[in-house]
Amino acid sequence: CAAQPATQGALLELFAGSGNFTRALWSLGRDVIAIEQDHDASTSLAELVRREGAPVRVVQSDAGRALHHLW
Repeated sequence: CAAQPATQGALLELFAGSGNFTRALWSLGRDVIAIEQDHDASTSLAELVRREGAPVRVVQSDAGRALHHLW
């Protein structure tokens, strides 16, 4: 039996940067939680998300710390 990708719930993107892959993820019709530690990159991504009205929650944090707080 082959594993199937989940079709519900938010997608988690670690090390999101300024959103190079984030746009592709939200275009799948899913909410995205994008985690990026770098202030400039996360600010740029947050501006993109606001401009596009995308279903993305941008979290500026170290990936390990963010995962600890998300779960």
